[in-house]
Amino acid sequence: MNEDEAILSLKHVKMVLDEEGVDFWLDCGTLLGAVRDGKIIPWDNDIDLGAWRKDFDRIDQAIQRLQNEIYTVHHPEEVKIICGYSQVNITLYRLKDDEATRSFVVEDNYFSGFVFSISKLLEDEKNAISVSENIPISFTNALGTIFSKIPSKIRSELAFVLKNLHEMCSSKVIVSVPSKYFTDLSKIEFYGMEFSAPSPIEEYLKFRYGDDWRTPKKDYVYYEDDQSIKEED
Repeated sequence: MNEDEAILSLKHVKMVLDEEGVDFWLDCGTLLGAVRDGKIIPWDNDIDLGAWRKDFDRIDQAIQRLQNEIYTVHHPEEVKIICGYSQVNITLYRLKDDEATRSFVVEDNYFSGFVFSISKLLEDEKNAISVSENIPISFTNALGTIFSKIPSKIRSELAFVLKNLHEMCSSKVIVSVPSKYFTDLSKIEFYGMEFSAPSPIEEYLKFRYGDDWRTPKKDYVYYEDDQSIKEED
């Protein structure tokens, strides 16, 4: 991920979220880089923000105001904003008792990701930008064009079958974070911009990344090493 492009994308996203009055914060690897290194972690592949699921409509309204070259992908637990070769992810947490939770699907193999990508293309050829990172956009654009010629009823039926197959080849991961970290946010400066951040910041990073959170780990796997993972199905 190009640092300059990532900063520009983050600036655009922050601007529209602020204007819509959305409560959001730096999260996960981006927060870790901001605190530990004062910059984006060089080997990170996206920008991480956090927000509440209940604010989805306002987040969606804000994102619609972004420039045309920015594409968005909406999922129940996450919003992905893709601009050029950079990506901003907004994790949407649900408040349950004293816990902030979210879930996501881990694709256990390349086939699982490919199946899901094809199902998204069958739904709408415009989804070519959002499919598996392992599939070139030029290829998915071509597939999207071909699929657009198939009658919509047949596309829908095929997409349904492939989504079920994707679930069979994937695992569901549950993340649970004490909501106290998100209810009284602190402030942090990042690339000359002021952001909200979980509080206390270092305690939160220790909770997510362990006692050695200050030690860079290029081999970190978020769906295996995140200390907030509660269970896997």
